[in-house]
Formats: sequence, C-alpha cells, structure tokens
Amino acid sequence: MKLRRCRCLDDVLVVTADPSVERQARWFGNKVLLQKGDEGHSEAATAGAHAAMAEGADRVAMLPSTARCSTRRSSTPTSDAPLGPC
Repeated sequence: MKLRRCRCLDDVLVVTADPSVERQARWFGNKVLLQKGDEGHSEAATAGAHAAMAEGADRVAMLPSTARCSTRRSSTPTSDAPLGPC
C-alpha cells in the first residue's frame, strides 16, 4: 500500500470484495469500493473507474492485487519498490 507515498497520485481507490483487504486499505487511509462478491478484475476495474470518474477523476491507473512494482535501478520485481518515476 505504498502508493500513498507516490507524489504523482492524487488519490487511491481500492476495489475489493474481501473484508480484510477493505480494513487494511482503510487503515492505510485509502478509499474503498466494497463489492458484494469477487466478480474478477475486469468488473472491479470497471466499477473502480466509474466510481473515480463520479468523484471527478480524469484518468485512472489500475493495478491488480497481484501486481508488483519495480525500481528504476533494477528490473527485479518487489512489492516494496516505488511505482514508476514517483
């Protein structure tokens, strides 16, 4: 959940059907769109994009829960690395 440190992002919206993920995301200060059930990445991405646009977003970046970020110095994936040039 280190996306909050990224200066390039205005806000983070986590889309999930998992109550434990919801609690953790809220603990980190993120907005959460809680779905009734796990309908897959495409449905979550669509719901998240619609919710973000309804709040005034003009663009979104979508990362599946299995996404790993890479550092600029290394191509080795790591969940502790910053997202892109942020």
